[in-house]
Amino acid sequence: MDTPYTCLECGHEDCDGASYCTLCGSRMISPSGLRLEGWVMIVVAVGGLALAGWLLDLFFTSSRAHTAAGTVFIITLYAALAVMCLAVMAAGWYQAGHGRRNKFARVVAKCLPPRSSSR
Repeated sequence: MDTPYTCLECGHEDCDGASYCTLCGSRMISPSGLRLEGWVMIVVAVGGLALAGWLLDLFFTSSRAHTAAGTVFIITLYAALAVMCLAVMAAGWYQAGHGRRNKFARVVAKCLPPRSSSR
């Protein structure tokens, strides 16, 4: 059995190696392309965690006095960002390992701007 190519828009998989999806007409991507996207997702998520950690460190090491409500807000914001980065990292790890998108990666891909497809 051939490796399935995946539609970037609807997630339809096709094993005949078609360039465009038979359901929606969007561009198909190979499993190696999906693996590369998975690694990019991992790198972006790690970078997001590092940036968020740096900003959190910058917030707490500044000489300004912080209110309790402001501190709770910043910690909650950091925790939400960390959870999102970890979820993107897990989706990227799955995608890089299997060459297929999981449902969460499709949701993340839908949030990105549409790709231009020249036919």
